[in-house]
Amino acid sequence: MKYSKELKIGIVVIVCAGLLVFGFNFLKGVNIFKPTNFYYITLNNIDGLTKNAPVFSNGFQVGQVSNIEYNYKHLSPIIVEVILDKQLVVPQGSSLTLYSTDIMGSKGLYFTMTENYDQPHTAGDTLKSGVEKSLLAKIEETITPKIEAVIPQLDSVVVSIRSIIEGEKVQNSLNSIEQITLNLESSSKELKKVMNNDLPVIVSNAKNGVENINKFSEGIKDIELKNTVSDLNASIANLKTTTDKINNKDNSLGLLLNDTSLHDNLNTTIESANSLLIDLQAHPKRYVHFSVFGKKDKTETEKK
Repeated sequence: MKYSKELKIGIVVIVCAGLLVFGFNFLKGVNIFKPTNFYYITLNNIDGLTKNAPVFSNGFQVGQVSNIEYNYKHLSPIIVEVILDKQLVVPQGSSLTLYSTDIMGSKGLYFTMTENYDQPHTAGDTLKSGVEKSLLAKIEETITPKIEAVIPQLDSVVVSIRSIIEGEKVQNSLNSIEQITLNLESSSKELKKVMNNDLPVIVSNAKNGVENINKFSEGIKDIELKNTVSDLNASIANLKTTTDKINNKDNSLGLLLNDTSLHDNLNTTIESANSLLIDLQAHPKRYVHFSVFGKKDKTETEKK
């Protein structure tokens, strides 16, 4: 069977259109081959909810927003169409709640399931809806009362600080600080003068002193230290020789220091001399036979 060119072109166009629809839905996260059920909710304010926004249940995506209908003629609730996985059982009383999926304010829906499995919803039913406060709203509700409670205290603190700042003590302190600043400025000028005038002289004198010390060190190097050490060694050798002679018994000094018999004899001689002196003091006439005036004692002569 032969096909005309027009038929071939038509078939190609239909296939391309199908691929385009499939690719577009795939990019949006819609799987056209996966069976789904449609449900509806109504909201007075969708707060930035858009098509293809995810629907989560316990953190798992079970569907997405497929369409949003807004009545431009009447102020009626906004109808949101949601597609959910066909395998998901939607019991009576289940609800979809609008909430912020991140801190940037992106919106999504989360599915809350009841345990009334005996009476499930059918596709196309309108489910209960709710709106969860955004993170910023929660923060505002939490912090605003505290801020309102703190504001009066801040007011009193500001008044106290102002009274302190405008007080006499603070003014005196500021005047003292100003005077200290002036003194520091004056001291800085004086220090600058010293650095410019006196310091170069001091540095020059220190440099001359260092040079003199270097010259003195060089002079010390010229001393005949070697000869001095040689003389010291000779003196030590002589002292050693003298010590050896003192310790040796071959000489008089060595015998005097080392021979105990000489010491004993000397002690005996001293004891004898002491006995002689004692007897001389007791009986002087036994040893001395002359008068103090050069004449003999008559009494003694007559006795003789």
